[in-house]
Amino acid sequence: MSGKRIVSESPRLRLAYDFAKLVADKIFILSVKYGLVSEDRVIEPYNETLKEKSAQERRNWGDIVLNELRKVSDIEHDNFIVLAGKVYNENLLPHLSKFWLLLKGKALGEWIPELERLIHLEKETDKVRPSHAL
Repeated sequence: MSGKRIVSESPRLRLAYDFAKLVADKIFILSVKYGLVSEDRVIEPYNETLKEKSAQERRNWGDIVLNELRKVSDIEHDNFIVLAGKVYNENLLPHLSKFWLLLKGKALGEWIPELERLIHLEKETDKVRPSHAL
């Protein structure tokens, strides 16, 4: 099998993953083909997006992802940081009680600089935390 880790393909996805590593307990990637993907899963590359799907296909995909998410988290009580576009989160967010959309309102072209900014802020905050404890 010549699969790849899903986060290796896209600079935008790589930055989202790097940010998630700094702030999250668990990381999952939303894949149109594979559903909810754990960060260490190796998958076969594919060329497909949810934007190509009908509204019903997106709802069906959302139901599948929600069922998978329920198996690994508590969607009513866990906090979620969602780093996915509207098409990917539109059928998920109504079912999550606690979530942050850190990239809301940002155009796709703004995601990379915004993720770089968030990573920088988080790393700077980590440096300051020990001194505040003193």
